[in-house]
Amino acid sequence: QSSLGGNAKTHLLLTCSSSIRHLDETLSTLRFGSRAKNIQNSPHVNTENTGTSAEYGELLATLQNKIENLHSYIHALETTRCETCKLRGPRLNIDFDKQQLQTDLRKALTNMMRDHETQEHAHNVARTMMEVTEQQLDSRHRSQEQTIQQQELELQDASATIVRLEKKMQLLEDSSRGMDVELHRLRGREQQQCAGENAEAEILRRQLDASTKFTKQLQAKLNTYRQEHEGMADLKERLLNKEQELNLLRNDVEKLRLKKGPPFPHASTAGLPSPHRSPQARPVTAVEFKALASPSIHVHRGDISAANRACYSASSSTRPFRARLVGLLNSLEEETTAYRELVLETRENVVSRNGSRQLPGLDMIASHSSPTS
Repeated sequence: QSSLGGNAKTHLLLTCSSSIRHLDETLSTLRFGSRAKNIQNSPHVNTENTGTSAEYGELLATLQNKIENLHSYIHALETTRCETCKLRGPRLNIDFDKQQLQTDLRKALTNMMRDHETQEHAHNVARTMMEVTEQQLDSRHRSQEQTIQQQELELQDASATIVRLEKKMQLLEDSSRGMDVELHRLRGREQQQCAGENAEAEILRRQLDASTKFTKQLQAKLNTYRQEHEGMADLKERLLNKEQELNLLRNDVEKLRLKKGPPFPHASTAGLPSPHRSPQARPVTAVEFKALASPSIHVHRGDISAANRACYSASSSTRPFRARLVGLLNSLEEETTAYRELVLETRENVVSRNGSRQLPGLDMIASHSSPTS
């Protein structure tokens, strides 16, 4: 039912048990109480309507007057019954008529009372239906009010949500604009970096080309220096061989001195340099450098083989042994001096070209040539 207790105040008392056997009944009772608790009614005093209730009141008063008149008439007839009973014979018909009239009146009274009860029942039914309709209208009105209140709350929540979403959208738009500005700035920086990287790459490429070209030049110079070093090594080997021959000649001279007696006084003045005296240095020309560097070209001045051939030819014909030895020593010292000067000049050229960089082969040659001289 939509209303429990009609239009009267209703108090409901529910009883339940904590026993496990009555669990189903307890649950159903609690569900019924929960549903009954949510039912709301509006208690009010019953009031009659002015239209239909007035007609029913007039009809009821009329019927009551008729009933009272009939009761008084019946009482009067009962009191006069004895007198009428005395009249027999001709008055029997009159009594029969009266009895018939009373019977008719009683039937009419019974019908009127039945109609009155029927009308009263219909009035009660109509009043009950009207109350039920009013209660339904009240409950519908309350439900509509609750629905309206709920919709208003939902509308307020929706409005608050819309405001919040608008704020978020504004924040997102601001953030998007900031991100666009930052992206534009980053793109500009990236373009600048790309341009700088391209310029740096171009510079590095040019430096690489220059370095490659310079490396090729250095490689060519190194090859030249290696060829010169190989020629110098060949010269050094020849010089070492001649020094060994000179040592052998010196040993032969010493042996001859020991055999023949004291040394000749004019031997030192004839041009033989002292081993403790530094020889006279002279500049080395390009022709002599080429002659020294190329093993296929013989050096005319200081040629050991020519000096040997001259000594051998002198010893075989007219020159003595001492003159042959002096010529050999002079030729060897001149060749040694020229070689040392060539090494020093080559080292100075390398230092002047590359700063502190030197060819290790020249240092090794200079170190080997110092004790030999």
